[in-house]
Amino acid sequence: MFNATQFYSTIEDIISLHPSIKVIGIGIPGQSVDGEITVSSHERLNGIRLAEDVQSKFGLPAILENDVNAAVCGYVYREEIAEDQCVLAIYFSENSPPGMGIYLLGGVLKGIHGLAGEIKFLPSMDWDESKGTEVFSTVYVKLSKYCNPYLTLIRLWSIERIWKKSPFFIF
Repeated sequence: MFNATQFYSTIEDIISLHPSIKVIGIGIPGQSVDGEITVSSHERLNGIRLAEDVQSKFGLPAILENDVNAAVCGYVYREEIAEDQCVLAIYFSENSPPGMGIYLLGGVLKGIHGLAGEIKFLPSMDWDESKGTEVFSTVYVKLSKYCNPYLTLIRLWSIERIWKKSPFFIF
């Protein structure tokens, strides 16, 4: 569950520990359109203009990005993947349909309103939320066939477990 007080307090703590920070990047489980979060698995985020709020509170530019898109960007940057490669980052949550970040032609493919990675809407996926991660192999095989990626990164554990291990990725 999104806790705004804890969220802003955490940002404040990080900025105080790292005063050289010039930009705040925020990854969310969802997408924003024109600055407003319109799609999120955390319903309390829907309708919020989070990047604007963060920028206003801390006086630093803030970037809001889908969490899987942010992860694939960080991975490609860290691993120095060539611009001509295709990398798919697929995230299977325990309680939500899978999401995907697509690195192609030197950048993240976003699609209309940033929803290119919403693979549950692909016509041949037959997403059934009751099956959870059981559909993993079917989704993976179909996407690999369609995209012929250089590399596919896959996460099968819940965001809660990831958050407890390492809440921040610093590149």
